[in-house]
Amino acid sequence: MACVLVQPDASRKNIYDSIISVSTNIPLYSENDSDVHAEVVALGKASRKGRATEEATAYITMPPCKKCFAALVVSGISRIVTRVAVPKQIEQAATKNGILVVTLDGVEQQRERINILIHGNPEGKRSLEDKEEIVQRRKRRKEERQRHKNKNEETST
Repeated sequence: MACVLVQPDASRKNIYDSIISVSTNIPLYSENDSDVHAEVVALGKASRKGRATEEATAYITMPPCKKCFAALVVSGISRIVTRVAVPKQIEQAATKNGILVVTLDGVEQQRERINILIHGNPEGKRSLEDKEEIVQRRKRRKEERQRHKNKNEETST
């Protein structure tokens, strides 16, 4: 998941000068979790750097959850652009709060083309052989980590 906050200043010649903040989901309690959503992280980074978010656009990879949407609303975001349509409840709240929600067209077709290139089918489903290879690879990595851990324990004693 990712979020890019962009200031709507058309006078800037370089799009990069308009970027307020960029972030992805981050872990907080354990390193393999997405405890803090990208929208909240991006807003926090903008706040820490003293960058205003009033009237800004939030480009996000997926529709915001209700809490992230609320954070975007209270921070003054005026436009949300996402690849997937937002739920009706968020769409209604956005309209009520004067926030424009834009869903990009053609994303599903792009995903199908990528899936065909990578997996050989538009659904992106892996073959049984691919799945078995992934399981075996994970098993080998786990065994290697355990050997490494045992070796370190032997060395430290």
